[in-house]
Amino acid sequence: MAKLHLLIETHIGNTFLSIEFLAEQLHMSRSSLYRKIRMTSSYSPYEIIEQVRLKRAAALMHEGRYKINEISILTGFSSPSQFTKSFKRKFGKAPLSYLREYLKRRNEGTV
Repeated sequence: MAKLHLLIETHIGNTFLSIEFLAEQLHMSRSSLYRKIRMTSSYSPYEIIEQVRLKRAAALMHEGRYKINEISILTGFSSPSQFTKSFKRKFGKAPLSYLREYLKRRNEGTV
């Protein structure tokens, strides 16, 4: 799993990052990758890729150096709308709302 996460982190900004790409890089078939991941996790390979991308997106928001649409590109989402939908599903709010709430908490010193 550590090798998988490193591979995802290394290629996070690439929209070509897919299950097929990961399987090829790990020298196994797609079905073997699914099996190995399911043995150690309750998530599918796609869900793991998305989780890593969204965690990285939240970290980039905390840095404050990028706009939200830039973050969606840097984390490999194919469109800002796909990024927003995935982000909202994971964090329960749209990226802009999440960022505003984070900045408010940071300014209050509660982060």
